Amino acid sequence: MSYQLAYCELFNPNFHGWDNEINQFTEQEEKLIHTSYLLCLEVDMDDFFNDDYIIEVIDTNRPTHPIIRNWENIIPSYKIEIVKRLDLGEYTICVPKTFWLKLIQRKWKKYYNKMITKRKNPRNLMKRQIYGRWV
Repeated sequence: MSYQLAYCELFNPNFHGWDNEINQFTEQEEKLIHTSYLLCLEVDMDDFFNDDYIIEVIDTNRPTHPIIRNWENIIPSYKIEIVKRLDLGEYTICVPKTFWLKLIQRKWKKYYNKMITKRKNPRNLMKRQIYGRWV
C-alpha cells in the first residue's frame, strides 16, 4: 500500500467532460468514478520541501453535479492531501487519507489537554515531588 501527496478533485462530468471509455465500464464502476476524487496533480517529496507544489486556483463558476447535490460545498479550495492512488482505465482516482490523520490528531489533543490539566493540579504536583513519578 503506497501513499503519496497529491491534489485531488471530486469528479464532475459536466466540468471534466465525458469520455467514451466510461460507456465501457459496468454501472458500478461508472458510479464509482462519478462519486470519487480524481488525481489532479502528483507532488514529489523534493517539490513539497521546496514549496514548488503550490498552485494558483482560478475561481470559476462550476456547473452542478448529476449525483451529488451539495457539490459546491464539498469542493474545498485546492489543498494537498495524503492519498491512495487507484487506476481505472484512463482515469486515476484517489482515496484521501488525510481525514484519518486529522481524527487521530484531534483525539491526541483532547487526551494531552486532559493529562496536562491533571498534572497542573497542586495535589498531583505534591505527589510527584514525594514519589518521583506521576501517579
